[in-house]
Amino acid sequence: MTSLLQFKPRENSFIKIARAVDIYLKTIILCEGSRDAEVIKVLCKKLGINLRNTGITDCGGIKELTRIARYIIAISRVSYRLKTVGVLIDTDKDQPDKRFRDFKNALLARKIEITQEYKLNNQNFLLQVGNIKLVVHIAGDLSFNFDSHSFDDYLVKLMILENYKINIEQFRTAKQIISHMQMNIYDLIFKAHNKNIFTAFSKTLKFLNTIKENHR
Repeated sequence: MTSLLQFKPRENSFIKIARAVDIYLKTIILCEGSRDAEVIKVLCKKLGINLRNTGITDCGGIKELTRIARYIIAISRVSYRLKTVGVLIDTDKDQPDKRFRDFKNALLARKIEITQEYKLNNQNFLLQVGNIKLVVHIAGDLSFNFDSHSFDDYLVKLMILENYKINIEQFRTAKQIISHMQMNIYDLIFKAHNKNIFTAFSKTLKFLNTIKENHR
């Protein structure tokens, strides 16, 4: 069983999210887009990744994600229940290191003190901020020759491993492929072999396992 609670900032007031963080959430995962959040929920269900007392929200872009992250950090200063904040950011047209630095610098610019920083691999990072840990995943499969990279890259990788017929050269981004294929994400993941999921989402699973390790 998983216990991921979905929040939608455009529909839920921030007060509601803040109250949940203060009262019962140990972890909250912030995603750039709605599909990212949906895939995380499906992955947890498919693989039995149990994240109790965890909320997940799609933020509608990197600027809004950074803003909500700042607010969550501020709330954590008076709420000792929150342990971990997961942050999922698309690589876009940058390299993962630069994308991470940009996010970190946006926090520093708002006088948020970062006391420790760890690079877990080339796309996953860990920041200690006050009494919480920020686990940051810079999403994208850079082995693809796309114009920009995003969480959708992993879905395309899974489709390839599951022997879907895709002419990669016809498309400039993974998002275009998913739109063209009219793919049901739930069916794709639940019908896929676990070994292919582990391969396609290896960096994301490292992200989720790091959150789980710091969730206790």
